[in-house]
Amino acid sequence: MARPFVTRLLIGGVAAASLALAACGPQRPSAAPVATPTAVVQGTSVFGTNPNSTCVAVSGSVRCLGDARYGELGNGATTGANTCFGNPICTTTLVTIPTSNLNNVTAVASSKLATWCARMQDGSLKCWGAARAGQTGPLGGTMSLCNGIPCTPSPVAVTASGLTNVTSIALGVDHACATTSTGAVYCWGDNSTSQLGNLGVGATCTVPGWPFPCSPTPVQVIRLSSTVTALAAGGWSTCALLRDGTVWCWGSNAYGQLGNGSNTDSVDPVQVIGVVNARGVAAGINYACAAIQDGSIKCWGDNTYGQLGDGTFTSSTTPVQVHW
Repeated sequence: MARPFVTRLLIGGVAAASLALAACGPQRPSAAPVATPTAVVQGTSVFGTNPNSTCVAVSGSVRCLGDARYGELGNGATTGANTCFGNPICTTTLVTIPTSNLNNVTAVASSKLATWCARMQDGSLKCWGAARAGQTGPLGGTMSLCNGIPCTPSPVAVTASGLTNVTSIALGVDHACATTSTGAVYCWGDNSTSQLGNLGVGATCTVPGWPFPCSPTPVQVIRLSSTVTALAAGGWSTCALLRDGTVWCWGSNAYGQLGNGSNTDSVDPVQVIGVVNARGVAAGINYACAAIQDGSIKCWGDNTYGQLGDGTFTSSTTPVQVHW
C-alpha cells in the first residue's frame, strides 16, 4: 500500500489542533494503521467526540448527544431521554446548546472523558461538563454537582489575564490548554503530574473534593523557546508544536509520552527527540504523534494496543515512524 501524505490527524476521534490520528481502540488492536470511516452531520464544519458524547458545530451553534450525567450536553440538563448501552442518563438525538449561552462557535474540543470547550469567533472561550479538577475554568458560583461530581452543565466563560484571542484548544482527562494569537500557552485544571507546566506539583487546588494539585484559573506555561502554533493534550501530559518545527512536551511521562528518552515526569517542557520540521501534533491518553513536513508520522509513548503504528506492541520513550 502506498503511504498517504498526511495532512490531518485524529487521535481517539477528537480533533486536536491541526492534526489527528484515528485510534484503533482496544477491541481489535492493530500494530499498523487501518482505514477508519467517519460519519458527520451534513453541514458540520467542526466536531469532537469522547467515549461518552459527541458535539458538532453547525453555523455557529453547537449540538450534542450522548451521556448527560456530568453536564456534557451543555444544555443545563443532567438527565437524558434514553437508555444507551445500559446508561439511563443519555440522549440519542442531537440537542442544541441555547445560543444565549453559546454562539458564533468556530471550534469545539473534548476531553478524554466528559468536558467540552468551544472557541468563539471573537477569540473568547467557554467550557462545560465535568469540572472535578476545575477544568471548566474559574468556577465561582457556577459550579453544580452532577451525579456526585463538580460540573458546569451550561457553558461558562474561561478567563484569565492574557488569555485573549484564543486560536486553539486541547483537553486531557482533567486539564485543558489553549493558545493565543501571540503564541502563548495557558493551561488549567488537574496538575497532579505537572501537566499545567510552570505550577509544578505544589499548586493549591480550590475545587471541593479534588485531592490533587490543580488550578481552575488558567496559568501561562513558560520556558517555551519559540512561538507555539499547535497544542495537544494527552491524558496527563501536554505537547506543543513550535514555529520552528520542534515539539515540546511536559507532565506525566510514565509511558515515555514526553518523547525525551526517559520515564521521568517534567514540570518544564522538554524537547521530543528526533522530531524536526513537524507540521502538527496530537496526543492520546499516554502517547503522542507528530506529522512531519515530508508526509510521515512519528509517534511515541504507550503502545499496548499498537497506538504507535510501527508494527509492534512495544512502547517507546522516543519517536518511532509509523509504518504504512
